[in-house]
Amino acid sequence: MNLRHPWIVALLWLVPAANAQEEEPGRSTRGQRAIPNLVPLPEGFVRYARLPDGGTQPRLIPGESAVAVLYFRAGAEGTGGDLFLTRTSDFGATIPPGAPVSSYAGAVAAPEGLHGVSIDCDANGLAHVAWIHADPTPTLCYSREKPGGGFEDERTLGTPAGLGRTTALAIDGTGQVCVFYAARAAEDATANRIWMLRTSDGAQFGEPVAVDADGEGVSEQCGIAAHYDPASKALYVLYRANRPSAKKEDKAPARNMHLLTSVDQAETFQPSFVENWRLRPDPGTSAHLVQDGEVTLAAWDGLGEVYWTGIRRNEHKIRKPVTVRDDEHAFERSVPVVCANGKDEVLLAWLERSSATPDAAPVVRWQVWMKSTLAPIGMGEVPGGGVPPAVLARPDGGFTIVY
Repeated sequence: MNLRHPWIVALLWLVPAANAQEEEPGRSTRGQRAIPNLVPLPEGFVRYARLPDGGTQPRLIPGESAVAVLYFRAGAEGTGGDLFLTRTSDFGATIPPGAPVSSYAGAVAAPEGLHGVSIDCDANGLAHVAWIHADPTPTLCYSREKPGGGFEDERTLGTPAGLGRTTALAIDGTGQVCVFYAARAAEDATANRIWMLRTSDGAQFGEPVAVDADGEGVSEQCGIAAHYDPASKALYVLYRANRPSAKKEDKAPARNMHLLTSVDQAETFQPSFVENWRLRPDPGTSAHLVQDGEVTLAAWDGLGEVYWTGIRRNEHKIRKPVTVRDDEHAFERSVPVVCANGKDEVLLAWLERSSATPDAAPVVRWQVWMKSTLAPIGMGEVPGGGVPPAVLARPDGGFTIVY
C-alpha cells in the first residue's frame, strides 16, 4: 500500500491529527475527539494470525526465507511455562507447531503471566534465546539453535541479586552476542543496574559489565529491549530508570525512560534521555526496538499510554514520541509493539483496558500512521485477542498481527 498521493497528503495535513508529533512527551491525549479513519484501508491490509498449540506472547525475527517465531505456553500451574521456536515461510498465513527451546518443563519465569524472553538470529539464521528460569531461584539462561535443528542444552549465566523480570538479547555486526538484564551489584546494593554479558562464539561468556550510568537506578519491573542497527552500526538498549528524587520533600522517584547506545562493539555505552515521568508505585512496563530501513523504531508504555517513534541515527537520540489518537474515553494501554512496511506506513499494536472497567479482560488494538506526516490513517481491534502480540510487515506492504 502506498498512500503518498498529493491530494491525500494535503488532506492529512489539514486534519489536526496530523500534528500528533507536536504533543509533549509523556502527555496523554485523553479527552480529545476520536479520529476517524482518514483513508479506507484495503481489505486484508491488516491480517491476524493465531499461534499454534495455545501459544502466546510471540517474538518475531524476519529472515531471508522465513520468519523465526518464538512463543510461550503457560504451564499447568500457571506460574511458569515453556518456550517453542517455529518458522513461517508465508508471513504468518501458516505457522506450524514449534520445537521446545528450554530443557526444563514449566520453568520459564512469567510473573503476572508475562514472560521476559528475548531472541535474535545470527548471520546463519540460527536463533539465540535468553530467558529467566524461575525454579527455585531466578536464574539467567541462554541457549542457541543447532545447525541441524533443535537447541543446545541451556547455559546458566548466573543468579544475580535482584534479577529483573526481563532479558534483552542482540547480535551485532561482528556476530557478537550480547545479553542484557537488570540486577544489583551485590545483595546489599540499594539499586539495580543494567548489566551485559557477551560472547563471540556463543559458548564462553565474559564477566558481567554494568553499562548504564552509575547512580541512576533501574526499575526491577521494567522491560528491557536491545537491538543492533546495521545501518548506523549502533547497538541500542531501551529501559526505565528508578532514581529517587534529590528533593527530600518529593516522594515520587524519577521513572525515566533511557536509551543506551554503543558504536564500538559494546565496549562503551552513551546514555540519552527518552521520557520523564514521576510515580510512587513501580509498575511493570515494556520496551520494544525494531529495524525500519535505515532507522530503528522504538515503542514503550508509561502512565497508561503507549508511544512509538524513531531514533535519530546521527545523534542516537529518540525523536518526539507519537501517541494513539482515539481518546473519547479513558483507556489504560500497555505492551506496545511497532512495525514499518517500508512504504511510509507504521503500525502500532498494544493491550488496552477501559479505565471504567479495569478488571475486565484486555483487548488488542492497533493503529496505522503515515510515517512521513505522522497522521493516523486507520485503526482496529484484533478479534479474540487479549495477550501481548507481535507485528510483521508483509512483502505486499500490509501487516500481520501474530497472537
